[in-house]
Amino acid sequence: MTVTGAPAQPGPITGSINACTLGTYRYSVQTVTGASTYQWSSPAVIINGQGTKEVDVYYNIPPAGNQIITVRAENNCGLSSIRTLGNITISSCVRLEDSDYELLSVQPNPSHEQAVIHFLTTEGQEFTLQLFDAEGRLLINEVRRGDGGIYQKAVPVTTLARGIYLVKVLDHNGTHQTRMIVN
Repeated sequence: MTVTGAPAQPGPITGSINACTLGTYRYSVQTVTGASTYQWSSPAVIINGQGTKEVDVYYNIPPAGNQIITVRAENNCGLSSIRTLGNITISSCVRLEDSDYELLSVQPNPSHEQAVIHFLTTEGQEFTLQLFDAEGRLLINEVRRGDGGIYQKAVPVTTLARGIYLVKVLDHNGTHQTRMIVN
């Protein structure tokens, strides 16, 4: 007869500590010798993988800080001590979709040096041009008055991280948005 005892504490949990509401994120640990299953806990919904060394968590909760995800390894002899991934921040992030307005564009797109945002204005009407990064941080916020022509805003992108940015224009017709890709 072989007695193995409860499994060891799982190693560090890998996965993002910066999450967006309504986003799904994967968390995992290395295989624990002797473990037959893993018990995960999360402030949000575990949609896939409970019982395995890897889970997908769907953040269907309001923005919050200092959240934690935990995991324990288990076998017939007992449970390991708990491994915790802490300081998880859940934020309301900007959802990036294709342009909903044919007169708003970014050229070239993708861009690696400079992008130019083009927008058809209405004479005498105020509009706001905004640029957000993928985490929802406001990078540009300009309020202007339209002249009935095409407004152009050159954006040097060499100082921006690679990724997808949201261009948003708010005017008397509503809110218009498109993606700007920096590579």
